[in-house]
Amino acid sequence: MAKAPTVNQIRQVSVSTLVPLARSELESTLTPNATYASRLSELVGTLERRRVALRAEMAAAGSKRTAARDLAEAFAAAASGLTQLESPIATDQAQIDLSRALLAARDAYRALSAAESPEAFAAARERVSADEAGVSRALENFTLLGYSAG
Repeated sequence: MAKAPTVNQIRQVSVSTLVPLARSELESTLTPNATYASRLSELVGTLERRRVALRAEMAAAGSKRTAARDLAEAFAAAASGLTQLESPIATDQAQIDLSRALLAARDAYRALSAAESPEAFAAARERVSADEAGVSRALENFTLLGYSAG
């Protein structure tokens, strides 16, 4: 008659079976999703091209209102596009952070376009710088998760 396995033998078999399964599941969860990466890269690339062009307009002499308003809309469009992406579980928080940063930058550019006085304009420019830095930090979170930024 066969001897029944001991509790320690059962634990050892369970651990040796479950650990590779758990590791495999974890690795597939943490591996960047190619479709999501492609769409995110496209969204960020579109925003960056628009941002560079409009920032160049803002560097020129004259009113900054139209370019600032257009930049606000570019950040709004990026935030809207981001909500259309189905985020892998591993990027949920990074996507939330990026969405918030994009909306903050949108609001900063709106404030810049509406600034009436030199003081309000200077304050709005500082806010734009801080909020654009927030977008950069949010994008760095994706890099840390294995996604490239465009």
